[in-house]
Amino acid sequence: MNKSLDAFRTISEVADILNMPQYVLRSWEMRFSQIKPMKRAGGRRYYLSS
Repeated sequence: MNKSLDAFRTISEVADILNMPQYVLRSWEMRFSQIKPMKRAGGRRYYLSS
């Protein structure tokens, strides 16, 4: 099942799409203010597709 283009993606989905480890995305969040995933209860990150 494919998600719609406006759906939120988990950090694991984004890491798979970009072909990189999740820890790189987490470190980029601290380094670049433009990367701001929505965090739900429990700290789970969701990135908006664009």
